[in-house]
Amino acid sequence: MVAGRVVVAALLTLLGASAAVADTGAIMGAWQRDDGIARVKVAPCGKVICMTNTYIRPDVTDEKVGERLEFDLRQGGGDAPLTGSVLDPKTGKSYSATITVRGDQMTTKGCVLGGIICKSTNWSRLR
Repeated sequence: MVAGRVVVAALLTLLGASAAVADTGAIMGAWQRDDGIARVKVAPCGKVICMTNTYIRPDVTDEKVGERLEFDLRQGGGDAPLTGSVLDPKTGKSYSATITVRGDQMTTKGCVLGGIICKSTNWSRLR
């Protein structure tokens, strides 16, 4: 389920400088994974953006409330997705990451092995 954690989000967040954090405003806030397994809060944390689990469905044992992913992303031009990397502090592993936001829908994508193996997760903004 490491790939799932990566996508949690994929998931979930971050630009290497404070100016970059301002460019990621569309991803900030509360999101629910479309499969109902997780809810997260996306917010700045230092020089990166963190996606922190705020709810994990009770039958899920490999993810916990409070766990987070740290994103270092760059803003693409126009409608281009945010791209960069995501660090899972729990495992110490980093993955390539892409986040696309369109209105109240977000897709996170995490890849390993130079993009050979990828997993995407869809999210809906919570109001």
